[in-house]
Amino acid sequence: MKTESRGAQITNRYLLFLDRHIEDVIQGRTIAFMEINRIARELAISHKHLIYTVQKEKNGLGRHRGVLGRK
Repeated sequence: MKTESRGAQITNRYLLFLDRHIEDVIQGRTIAFMEINRIARELAISHKHLIYTVQKEKNGLGRHRGVLGRK
């Protein structure tokens, strides 16, 4: 059984959070999109580390196929 890397875990958590947030906006449960700083706070990670990690993972390593995870 292969263990998921920390970068993949962070990226998957971010993309799942984003999928839910977008759905909340579409359904009217939330009226505005969150900024990346707030999303990072919700995930308990710095926004710089979140951006770096997601970019690194999405440049060939990510496997999530959510709203923004299309390949």
